[in-house]
Amino acid sequence: MTLKALAVGVMLVVGLNGAAIAEPLKAGAPGAQFAHLYSDLPVDPQARFGRLSNGMTYVLYPNAAQPGKMVMRLRIGAGPLDEADEESGISYLITFMAFSGSTHYPDGDLFRQLERQGIQMGAGQQTLTEEGETSYQIALPRNDAATLDTGFTVMSDMAFGLTFPETADQRDRALVVTQLNNADQPVRRRYDEWLRTAFAGQLLPERPQKGLRDIVLYTPREQVRRFYDTNYRPERATLIIVGDIDAAALEKRIEKTFSAWKAKAPAPAARDAGAYTPKGPRGTTYFEPGLPEIIDIAWLKPAETRFQNREAVRDMMREHLALAALDNRLERVAARPDSAFARAGLNRQSFQRTGESLSLMVMPKPGETQKALNEALTLSRQVGEYGFSDAEFARAAADYEAGLRQRADSAATRSNEWIADMIAGSIGDRYVINSPAQDLQFYLDLKPELSRDAVNSYIKALMQRDGPLISVSGPAPVAGLDTTALEKTYAALKNLPVAAPEAETAKAWAYADFGAPVAPVRTEQDTALGTTRLTYANGVKVTIKPSKLQAGSVMVSVRALGGLKRLSPKTPDAAFALNFYDIFQGGLKNMSASEIEESLAGMNFDLAYRLTEDAAVLIGQSTPHDFAREMQLLRAFYSDAAFDPAYLERLRHSMPAYYTFASTNPSGVMAMHLPRLVYDGDARLTPMSQADMQSLGNDRIAALIRNSLRDTPLEIVIVGDITPEQARPALDATFGVLPPLPAHYTPAPDGGETARFPTAGLYKTLYHQGSPEQALMMIAFPTTDRYSDPKTGLGLDLLAEVLSLRHYEAGRAETGTTYVPLARHVPSTGFKAFGYLSATVQLYPGAESSFYTGFLSLIDGLKTAPVTDDELLRGRQLLLRRMAEEDRNNGYWLAALSGIDANAGQRDYVLKRQNMLNSLTPADLQDLAKRYLDPAKALKTVVLPVPKGDSKSS
Repeated sequence: MTLKALAVGVMLVVGLNGAAIAEPLKAGAPGAQFAHLYSDLPVDPQARFGRLSNGMTYVLYPNAAQPGKMVMRLRIGAGPLDEADEESGISYLITFMAFSGSTHYPDGDLFRQLERQGIQMGAGQQTLTEEGETSYQIALPRNDAATLDTGFTVMSDMAFGLTFPETADQRDRALVVTQLNNADQPVRRRYDEWLRTAFAGQLLPERPQKGLRDIVLYTPREQVRRFYDTNYRPERATLIIVGDIDAAALEKRIEKTFSAWKAKAPAPAARDAGAYTPKGPRGTTYFEPGLPEIIDIAWLKPAETRFQNREAVRDMMREHLALAALDNRLERVAARPDSAFARAGLNRQSFQRTGESLSLMVMPKPGETQKALNEALTLSRQVGEYGFSDAEFARAAADYEAGLRQRADSAATRSNEWIADMIAGSIGDRYVINSPAQDLQFYLDLKPELSRDAVNSYIKALMQRDGPLISVSGPAPVAGLDTTALEKTYAALKNLPVAAPEAETAKAWAYADFGAPVAPVRTEQDTALGTTRLTYANGVKVTIKPSKLQAGSVMVSVRALGGLKRLSPKTPDAAFALNFYDIFQGGLKNMSASEIEESLAGMNFDLAYRLTEDAAVLIGQSTPHDFAREMQLLRAFYSDAAFDPAYLERLRHSMPAYYTFASTNPSGVMAMHLPRLVYDGDARLTPMSQADMQSLGNDRIAALIRNSLRDTPLEIVIVGDITPEQARPALDATFGVLPPLPAHYTPAPDGGETARFPTAGLYKTLYHQGSPEQALMMIAFPTTDRYSDPKTGLGLDLLAEVLSLRHYEAGRAETGTTYVPLARHVPSTGFKAFGYLSATVQLYPGAESSFYTGFLSLIDGLKTAPVTDDELLRGRQLLLRRMAEEDRNNGYWLAALSGIDANAGQRDYVLKRQNMLNSLTPADLQDLAKRYLDPAKALKTVVLPVPKGDSKSS
């Protein structure tokens, strides 16, 4: 199975000893209700639960995966569903006001204090507002006494120490309104309308998570404070701490910090979210420019109210297997040339205290909406009547078990954040906290009850849930498909005979033998990097870095050198299309994509293609057990990719949705055009028009990818839970047997090895078709690459951090900007002397000039005086923390080691970057500001709403 399938999981448990607790926990006592207290399923023994006398609960979870680090998360059991009609948006607003003033952190001081310790926290970053809860999370880079003091102080201030300073009141409200404006897009409006139809008569559709604009702007400050005092109360609070912790010591600290907390207002009456009532089959439509055309067939049910038990887990497993088999069938159907589906998939959602939905979603091919609707309805009836074949069930079961085994193997390196999310989710969703090993064992114990017949019975019952709710949405009404027509179509089809699906036969893997294995001719060790270098007689070079950072995971990149440098910067090509083209879906000459997946059922594998500045890259990810097959897959696509024309045809059919969506908001327009702008119109980075994309020929894209992989040196990098000795047999048998490769690649003769920042036409105006209240501005300065002078590049990274800090403190609301001004340094890793430092802000139309004037004053300030020691400390600590996080990530090492042997500057950067960063002084940053931040050389780009009367966007 592809590793994407690992994301589709359920929380499962098995009978083991219960967790240690600070005091006996009782079901029904005040505070959060933990599912294991009501269940026949014991809980993960690593979890330590407790409840204080005031009703506050906590969960402590030791996790040794990240030594010295920990995560603290405060969950408050109140959210939008707890708001009155006149309070819609108050719970979200409080998450912004929380950072503007509290008992221990006056206005703005919280950010400064955290940044000095390398901690980033803020509304929209480490806060979460969902239907019935609000959470605050802080990741602590150390577990020493001082850092723990900070964590507990922040969490206690969030719980009962907010001061709601009047000086920040209007600023925070303006920020939330800006968030509302940014979210006000066709896709969001379509979703809100779907909620109103699906859960009509319930509270959820009337409580958007970010609230209503006028309520956010004008609700009296005292009423906001009253909501906080009423709903932030100990019996609604759960503190979750995960990481390198001493659980016994933390229990004492929790008792000391929170036991005296008393609610400041009487407990509110439970707000009725409304009961789900069956509504039967029905249709609904929603049309608005900017929407992709989508058919959504949904089955609904009331919210789950039982605590998870053995029966519930068995049903969840049956559902997972059924939906996996159904999703696989949808992929096969969409791949057929005669199908009306451009894309198809499933979407399962759970809404707290409201209900659950399962949607079969289809993007029809242009002009085939009615046919796609008929096909989707017939397919759903076919599944409900006939279920799944032996082969379909076997593949789903093999993939599911492989996923559980992979999770169990990697359990020791789960991140603190992932575990904290799992624990927090268990409260609202009423599942028992479990370990991956328990998941696997329980599945093995339940296997007799997870037969094909049981899964087929489950999917039949699922298709008999309330509904279906049939929705068609798109940019314009579809002729003959209004609400009445949708309901008539369903009624006409539901009683017609439906044929059984065609039997699918799994094809054997066809790429297991590439010839006699060939051993490397040279093996070298690099103790500083912790790598082994293999060189084969054909010229292939392999760098292997064993790593236990992510247990049970191995990442591979196969790099054909050259990349964009082999393409002309002046002659348009199809490189833009490669951002969307999935080489795997194009299949192999001897196997289609679905045949590959069926033949590799039960195996963990992944594959993608990327064209970077200096290489064409095939990227894979697998497990130690499946590594040999992953290398065979990579070799097969390197040598024998088929580029199935039917796949490109499906891609072309789905691309209008991309262009439509990108045009409806300023961020989408900027994302599409940014590379073209900063690379001075370079043809390699210029987006294709929708017309060019629609006429793109299969031969053209096949030739582009083939040429990028051939006639060039090959470098392989392997990082993960594998040794050189374990990796070598698969390497010898795949890439070791390639014929001799050239020692060098040939760049495009008309400037292929260079990239240029623009020097003329430095003010650009783009347009979007979204809200008239949305605009965006970017200012970019030319800099340099990452590796020619690593210390200079790091200095520019730090300068960008300081610029963001100053912008934040200069007063966001005064310039009409949004919550987080994004300043970043983007140095090239492939093109010499190319890079840029940019600041991007979302603002209201008309605020561009004032923002630019204020921004220039910040730039002048960086030049006229050195940054303060405090600014230097805060910016540096944030970068050091990111570096530490990167060092624990296999993906970082995969990129960092690519090409490192040929680049001394890259090696220095990887080995010495923390020391280089620590050596930077205020004078260094002042000098860099003078050298690089020249307004006369800056590219200024603004994205504005389309002028009235003009229907075109950029």
